Amino acid sequence: LLSMNLNIAGLPKTNECIADFFFLVKSQLLIWLAANRIGIDSANETVLRHAAGDFFIVPINHSKIGTQQLKIITEQFENQHELGRFIDVDITNHEGKPVSSGKSKLCFYCKAFPAIECRRLKRHSIAELQRFQQKEIKNYLENRKLNELSRKLSILAIRAILYEISLSPKPGLVSALNSGVHTDMNYRTFIDSTAIISSYFQELVQKGFRCETENLPNALALIRQTGLQMETEMFAQTNGVNTQKGLIFLIGISLFSCGYIFNKNEKFSELVFIETVKQICANLQSELSNQPAESKSHSVQCFSQFKVGGIRFEAENGFPTVFNCALPILAQVNLLDDKTLTLTLLAIMSELDDTNILYRSDMETLQLLKQKCKFALHNFSEENYSEIINFCNAKRISPGGAADLLSISIFIYLLKTEFNYDF
Repeated sequence: LLSMNLNIAGLPKTNECIADFFFLVKSQLLIWLAANRIGIDSANETVLRHAAGDFFIVPINHSKIGTQQLKIITEQFENQHELGRFIDVDITNHEGKPVSSGKSKLCFYCKAFPAIECRRLKRHSIAELQRFQQKEIKNYLENRKLNELSRKLSILAIRAILYEISLSPKPGLVSALNSGVHTDMNYRTFIDSTAIISSYFQELVQKGFRCETENLPNALALIRQTGLQMETEMFAQTNGVNTQKGLIFLIGISLFSCGYIFNKNEKFSELVFIETVKQICANLQSELSNQPAESKSHSVQCFSQFKVGGIRFEAENGFPTVFNCALPILAQVNLLDDKTLTLTLLAIMSELDDTNILYRSDMETLQLLKQKCKFALHNFSEENYSEIINFCNAKRISPGGAADLLSISIFIYLLKTEFNYDF
């Protein structure tokens, strides 16, 4: 028989926080037992809730592992757990006798003397032990919550980016079929780049989660700090080819904003997200005015020549193209197939002043492409879409800004439809 409870000082030995920790430890213990190929009789398990503590009791299925070895395995679980000294897993043999390891455990509070000695001599008051345990358990649960949040958001962001990259065919853009108008990158270049930058996604969420409201207007420096690291590794991976610099900027803002929002709200809200992005990116376009026109940055050169802010305008205004043009299509169809994503891309291209296109052409070409996209969006056919692809190929233009906003649109869609984790 296996039983698990928590070493909690004083009475009562449970409350809402302690119970949450108890059930989390129970699930962790079951995974550890399964990892060691130890079967349990789950049909006959018992969970007791009482002021004297929370208890989990379950028979162990017939196993070649002896009771002493089982005790060693459960002690390994306690020892590798961050709060293992708060956890007590006991093994009872077939005769109903407890199996002991014969080891003395240190006091979880002072960590200087055996626990049994501190208890007998009353070295620590019940009140200080309770405060210590409550604080440690609360911090542990909060860290688990943040890690789970950042992991889930990171997964959604990676999925969104891979959906956009894999969409085929696309006008002028790299896809799974071909490289569009690009000669220095291909589908695998984007896969490699995505693998590199995605390793920073959880960090961005956690930075947002820890950001206080009064610091939100200055948060852009925190995002850029991580973004510059992502860019450096991206260029190292791609041998200097810019595959996703614009996306790094947009996904960084989005993940940071989500982390900030979920620290203060149980559910995602479009309005709160838009307002958060606006606060972070306030006066972002003014940076373009303050930089010399001869700057190597595409956005600076396009702003100087055409007075177009591109994705900086989008960020400063809370991604209006995403929420007004892209998401309504995704929400209406409620399916992320190639046709839906193609229509969403066309909707973005029909509205966005894409600096990636302006840098390689002119305003007349951009406006003509936007008109063609608007027509194809409302009169969709393979022929109309092929005409847009041929137009981009002939003009050697690639709507990279629209592709980046498509990734953000998919991310927000996934967030709204699949992010059901209860905080």
